[in-house]
Amino acid sequence: MRVTMKTLSVTPKRTLQPGQNVDLPRDEAEALIKGRFAVPADEDPASDDDAPARRGRRARRSDEG
Repeated sequence: MRVTMKTLSVTPKRTLQPGQNVDLPRDEAEALIKGRFAVPADEDPASDDDAPARRGRRARRSDEG
C-alpha cells in the first residue's frame, strides 16, 4: 500500500522522511495511518494537521543581567 509520511520514521532497516511516498506492506501501512504518522498517498498530507507532536528539548532561557 502506498502512503505519504507525515513524520520521520527510523528503523534499523530504513529511514522514511516526512513527505516521502513509499510502498509498504498493507498491515504496516495501516498501522502508520492509524497512528497518524502517514496518510494514503492519494491524500494531501498538508490537509491533515493532527500529526503527533514533535518531542524535543526545551529552549533554555539565557540569564541576562
